[in-house]
Amino acid sequence: MIRRPLAAVLLLALLCAGCGVRASRVISGVSGPTVPAIGAAFYLVRDGKLTMVTRSQSSNDIATALTLLASDVSAEEAAQGFTTEVPRSAAPIGFAMGAGGVATVSLAIPPTALSAMATNQIACTARTGVSLTGGGVTTRPVYCPGR
Repeated sequence: MIRRPLAAVLLLALLCAGCGVRASRVISGVSGPTVPAIGAAFYLVRDGKLTMVTRSQSSNDIATALTLLASDVSAEEAAQGFTTEVPRSAAPIGFAMGAGGVATVSLAIPPTALSAMATNQIACTARTGVSLTGGGVTTRPVYCPGR
């Protein structure tokens, strides 16, 4: 009769012991990526609205994504109704993160030559506030609308 309670206690002790992995302190890591690893993410225009698209590229950094804005949309993107309002003349486009979370985006043309939609494409693609600069003109910080 004593065997059953003893067996139950031993079984309970084994279950409580777990699988042999010892407890450890919390191990913190770094934040996950904000850019999809499948390619460059950037904003194109479809039906008058900004829409994020991705394109397979060897580089998925923000500078690459900004440069894609001033290039032609792909045949597949065009077939889906996507366009860009960032003119080719804006390239080359540079990107430098600045203090206070506002980046500087350098253009080959004055930012005043851009439409409001083109400015928003750049701000949304940069994923941060941006000051646009080019042709001796620099704007106040611009932010992606609604994001």
